[in-house]
Amino acid sequence: MASLKSLSCWHWRESRTANRQAATNVGQVVVESCQRLRPAAEGKQLAFETQVSDASPLLAHVDSADLADCVNHLIDNAIKYTPAGGRVTVRVLSGSEQPCSQALPPPPRTAAGRSPSDYVYVIVQDTGIGLGDSVALLENGTPAAGSIFDAFRRGDAALSAGIPGTGLGLSIVREVVRQAGGYIHVRSKVGEGSTFTVCFPIVRPVSPADDGSPTKAPPASQTPTTG
Repeated sequence: MASLKSLSCWHWRESRTANRQAATNVGQVVVESCQRLRPAAEGKQLAFETQVSDASPLLAHVDSADLADCVNHLIDNAIKYTPAGGRVTVRVLSGSEQPCSQALPPPPRTAAGRSPSDYVYVIVQDTGIGLGDSVALLENGTPAAGSIFDAFRRGDAALSAGIPGTGLGLSIVREVVRQAGGYIHVRSKVGEGSTFTVCFPIVRPVSPADDGSPTKAPPASQTPTTG
């Protein structure tokens, strides 16, 4: 019921504001989510690892509560669909980091002029049951109709395994990312696991010249007079 309520809230809120422009410390939100969900991972005897970028803090244009909702669903799914003895890894990094940026999914074609350095990446990787064709059709970083991100749609592997779920978590993830102006990338293979990457526009530091304050003219040079 909580997921359904959350999704309904998203549709209601969209008419009021399309994209949140808050500046959120992504690493802090992700660490708090990991602390909250770690007992569930340990209860299944999963190796659970959190890796947060040394670039601190990494700020992104996404509401903190929305980001927490998004990350909670991704981690909860990773734990739920990973058999005992498996591994779940959660990482936060900036697109400018090397050599990690070489493996990061590039921005979609619709984000003209943007590069990985313009985003903060949250990566949730597991060694779980994986997904089939239902995860495909990610067009321009936005899940297409008929994908696993549709409300109430679940992966074939999850259905075959009889694992309970509402099929709403990933649709909430999609809405959070879309309204923040980010994009999603998924890599998955049945029987080997999945990697979900959600990418949010990074908040750039404001230089004194760009903060809206008037620019002071430099003092005039004073040439000593003689005579």
